[in-house]
Amino acid sequence: MPKGDDYKVGYRKPPVATRFKPGKSGNPKGRPKAAKGLSTIVRDTLTQKVSVRTANGEKRISRIEAALHKTIELAMKGNPRALAQLIKLYADAVPDPKANADQQSPDQDLTATDIAMLEELQRMLLAEEELAK
Repeated sequence: MPKGDDYKVGYRKPPVATRFKPGKSGNPKGRPKAAKGLSTIVRDTLTQKVSVRTANGEKRISRIEAALHKTIELAMKGNPRALAQLIKLYADAVPDPKANADQQSPDQDLTATDIAMLEELQRMLLAEEELAK
């Protein structure tokens, strides 16, 4: 890098004095961290561990789990709001087996043509299996 009069400053040739020094970054602080969204903040806050006292001693559980325990405790004491909330949570978390039984029986939706095609496919697969032996 000549420092004399013959060095030209121009396209892709910055002045020597303003160049980045070797070993120094052009962005010393680095890229700023991204802002957290509301869903991330809520998830992080509710999954933080807290200490709770139980009959067996102290235990660390997530905040959402502690809130659920408190809701159950209030419902058991007779709080109607807590009971309604707990029933709704249970209904959302545990599917009704009777409702699923109707959806799991595909035989009702098959036509005679569908059944004939399935029987033909089964016959063909069994024939291929016999030939492979």
